[in-house]
Amino acid sequence: MKKLLLSLFALLLMSATANAQAFDGEGDWKLLGGYLNVDGKSGFELGSDYGFNDYFSMGGKFRFIAQKRKDDVANDDIDETASGFRRYDLDLHVLGHLSEVLDLPSQVDLYVGPAVGIRNFQVLGGARFMLGETVGLYAEAHQNLFPTIWGKSEPEYFQHKFGFSAGIVITFGN
Repeated sequence: MKKLLLSLFALLLMSATANAQAFDGEGDWKLLGGYLNVDGKSGFELGSDYGFNDYFSMGGKFRFIAQKRKDDVANDDIDETASGFRRYDLDLHVLGHLSEVLDLPSQVDLYVGPAVGIRNFQVLGGARFMLGETVGLYAEAHQNLFPTIWGKSEPEYFQHKFGFSAGIVITFGN
């Protein structure tokens, strides 16, 4: 019975993904959210992405590290606001989508691009897999290269650190 239910579920999932497209090009708008890990510190990210032609999109993200560093925990009673301020980043990105170039299935989207945030400049790459017309999964890796506007003045959570994230994508438009 379990095998029959599992087979039916797999068949339903395959039929639901038959027409799903991970990146539709111009007018494709996605919201995403999920788990974030930067240099072993856990957090979350929320973002948006908008396709402005068949190969490129632009968007932004809010990232927050929920787990504090040891020196922040020791100084909690002194400067809680500064500790929380250092643990978030806002960035804008431009992504190049490779699925059409690499002739991948329409449910899969590979992308790469730069992102400039208030704390650092990073390069990122990732993949999206659509489970249906509107819902999918994503995984992303990013390397924070150097500090920007507010990242130079104090010890940082993001500077020069590798991070990854994974979560859910919801598609609107197109």
